[in-house]
Amino acid sequence: MNTIDRLNRWFDQIERLFLVIAVLCLTLMLAGNAANIAIRNVTGSGLSFVFPWTTVLFVWMSFFVFFVIYRRKRDIAITFVIERLAPGGRFAAWVAGKVVTVFVLAVLLIEAPGILALQVGDASEFVEMERFWLSVPFFISCLLIACDVALELARAVITGRVDELADPSP
Repeated sequence: MNTIDRLNRWFDQIERLFLVIAVLCLTLMLAGNAANIAIRNVTGSGLSFVFPWTTVLFVWMSFFVFFVIYRRKRDIAITFVIERLAPGGRFAAWVAGKVVTVFVLAVLLIEAPGILALQVGDASEFVEMERFWLSVPFFISCLLIACDVALELARAVITGRVDELADPSP
């Protein structure tokens, strides 16, 4: 097993972990809101902390699943254009797309310390957690996607082929 395969397996494990975290966030949101609705129907007043925590969990779920969506190739792509290109054009478009992806992610990651520094204060009055913790999963996913894209590019250079170009259908 070569280094690229080992890294790919490592990314597979992180993908599974992030999916579990996202599902846990969703489960906690649903359970909290179901309990809140039931308690509100019985007592006439709900749990004031449920909505703010639902917001936090939704943000985290979205940011953790960001990496999962990319790894599973469920992100948005312009395949209807790429499919109509000759093989060399498909490869060039694929490389260009990956380079643009890395560039955008690099800009986000370079700006991350400044963005995080601006996010001061609690996430809400009911969630005593620094606001920047809302964004941390996003930047972790961005870093992982950038590394995964670099891995895909390296694999394409070494093997001379791109698996996702072989069958453009999802």
